[in-house]
Amino acid sequence: MGKKGIIITGANGFIGKHLVRHFEEAGYDVWPWTRRNVDLAGEGAELQLEMIAEDNNYFEEYPILIHAATYDAAPSTSDKDKKLVLETNLRMFMNILDIGHHFEKVFYFGSGAEKESDVTSSQYGLGKLCMNEMAKAYGNVINLRLYGVYGPGEDWRYRRLSNMCSKAALGLPVLMQKYFTIDYLPIVDLCRIMEEFVKNPPDVSDVDVCRGAFPMRFFVQTLEDVLGQDLQKVETEEDRVYGGDWAVLRWHLPNDFKFTSHETALKQLYDYYVENEDMIKREEYAY
Repeated sequence: MGKKGIIITGANGFIGKHLVRHFEEAGYDVWPWTRRNVDLAGEGAELQLEMIAEDNNYFEEYPILIHAATYDAAPSTSDKDKKLVLETNLRMFMNILDIGHHFEKVFYFGSGAEKESDVTSSQYGLGKLCMNEMAKAYGNVINLRLYGVYGPGEDWRYRRLSNMCSKAALGLPVLMQKYFTIDYLPIVDLCRIMEEFVKNPPDVSDVDVCRGAFPMRFFVQTLEDVLGQDLQKVETEEDRVYGGDWAVLRWHLPNDFKFTSHETALKQLYDYYVENEDMIKREEYAY
């Protein structure tokens, strides 16, 4: 039996691009969805999806859908309307649910923000919480809850680890939030986890996709260790924990699954910015 065809939404985004590349290199038939070919939040989305669904061959050939599209206006660098975050993300998700019965499995990426105590104050977190509740009514929809994913291609202007590695590559001071603890996962591991779940889907409705939280000072010190040099640092005292419980994830992964070390992933990220220094515009850093 050949490998299953996969639809990936948000294929031009950070996570989507990596997923498309990973699955194509692994020999899967991938149908990337972007705003240009399938605009899930557009006015004609329902009609477009209905027309695609009428051709049953499409979904027979692509029985897996990974919903990686998101509308995130939180970064200060974003020109998106913060007032439309909840509406846009729910519209996209509900359009996916409308066609969800055509697929063997629908995976989507939730967020640790949906578990925050002040979730109602965040359109993004509230939207993810609503999605999780809606998904429970569908036996084939799985919430893969992310806390922090990093790697080449993310927004170096504000994403913490890319911000750190790109500044280190330029010889600039890096921000060290000494007591801010976060559950980071290298993007390469997320792609490998997704392939495992495509082959053997979890028998649960949601999974925390994480590997254990570390304080930001750990990541700064780890980069210093792999580079063999001290970095200039701007230290803050922010005290917060943002992480999940990876017990369910560990249960559903093969016993021989090995996570990429942060040492390896940070060195690769640093090298990426050294090689692509010309893309970094210092005046565009968010902090």
